[in-house]
Amino acid sequence: MPTSWKPSDRVDEWQGCLGCAHYRLGGRPACVAYPERIPLPILSGEVDHMVPRPGQVGDTVFEPMDLELWRRTGQRASRGVTSPLTPTA
Repeated sequence: MPTSWKPSDRVDEWQGCLGCAHYRLGGRPACVAYPERIPLPILSGEVDHMVPRPGQVGDTVFEPMDLELWRRTGQRASRGVTSPLTPTA
């Protein structure tokens, strides 16, 4: 598992923590990979989180949030993940 703070080859895909399906709203910036606190180099955008980074839990990395689902329901989920609130055809 990479443990570097250098930008990855996928840095152009990085939309920041607020655009990630795994970001947790609350008192301090946290996510699935960093449940206690997202490190400042990632949170500030100095480095991307397109690859695993030092100190994280597991191998979860940035996944774009489904903005339409969030606008309708306030629920954070990855694009392509069907919500129980999403009507099916």
